[in-house]
Amino acid sequence: MPEELLKFSKIGFLIHVILGALFAILYWLPGVSAPLFGFTYAPVTDGLSQVFAAAITGLTIGSVFAAMAKQWNEVKILVYIELIWLGLGIIATLINVLAFGTTTVLFVIVLGVLFALFLLIFLKQEGKMK
Repeated sequence: MPEELLKFSKIGFLIHVILGALFAILYWLPGVSAPLFGFTYAPVTDGLSQVFAAAITGLTIGSVFAAMAKQWNEVKILVYIELIWLGLGIIATLINVLAFGTTTVLFVIVLGVLFALFLLIFLKQEGKMK
């Protein structure tokens, strides 16, 4: 198991930062993002969207710090948290497919790509994959 944070892991964190920043900005602006995602704007949409944006922002900032880390043990817990968050996000999206409609495909693709990325980071860092 490599103790040093691999270049692949740092690149993975940077990919997460880019995607996370994009979606955080969209969710902080529900008046813009709700119609893009096919939702009707309402005050409750505004509040829930911004709470979700706060979670995305926090995890994205975590990846900024992780990309600057030197050792695997400094970022391991973040990778666990991301895997749990993204896995549950995929499940929640699929459960709510009727509410999300065609946006379900976008959400599942983005969450799935990030889940696969963090899983690869974990497997490579743990030496279970070359």
